[in-house]
Amino acid sequence: MTRGQLAGSQWPQEGHTLIEWTPRAHLVPEPNWLSPAEAARAARLVPPLGEQWAAARCWVRARLALRLGCAPAAVPLRTDGRGRLSVAGVARPRDLNVSHTGHVLVLALSGSRVGVDVEEPPPAGEDLLALAEVVGTRREVDQLRELPMTERAAAFQRWWVRKEAVLKADGAGFLTDPRQVHVGIVHSQPPEVWAVLDHGALRHPDEDRTTPHTLLATAHDRRAGTPTTSVRMVSHPSGLR
Repeated sequence: MTRGQLAGSQWPQEGHTLIEWTPRAHLVPEPNWLSPAEAARAARLVPPLGEQWAAARCWVRARLALRLGCAPAAVPLRTDGRGRLSVAGVARPRDLNVSHTGHVLVLALSGSRVGVDVEEPPPAGEDLLALAEVVGTRREVDQLRELPMTERAAAFQRWWVRKEAVLKADGAGFLTDPRQVHVGIVHSQPPEVWAVLDHGALRHPDEDRTTPHTLLATAHDRRAGTPTTSVRMVSHPSGLR
């Protein structure tokens, strides 16, 4: 079986999406896994951001290597002109997408187009209406304004995780003006082509470990139907188990 065939057989099929996540604090970079371009990018970042970025990319490579049946360094990752990752040899419509906060890293693998996002609560005291004016449609801003002050932070977090998932599924990210993409504050109202799934909060199985209340959402091509999704935590820091 060729690498491309192996990738196809172990990748989620159309109608299915697998979401894996891991805490970032335990990740360490494996320099020999990075491509020259990736190593150069990490080197350009101010410490400790470079090491953190490299560690995250190595984990993504490790998770993909398990699907491809190759070493992490041999994963044929590609980045398009808009910064979106893909794997050479994995036939469309199969797709992948990555998201992170300062605390967690997420990889979504799907049998069709997918966008994934994770978001922590907005900082206390943040002027959410002012921020919404910058990134929200007029209807979204009005919907947020109508909410009681005590409900705005939670609503903003739910809204933003959905909105960024849609932008990432589209592929342009913030090259698209987010003020032109309506997903709704109170109720999910994404553009017709996208179906948005709320996966709730990521929860660490070890209750003694505290993490921020991090929300997860994915956006999917509605034409492919609503996928069956599974979310699981990967605990081993190398990503190879």
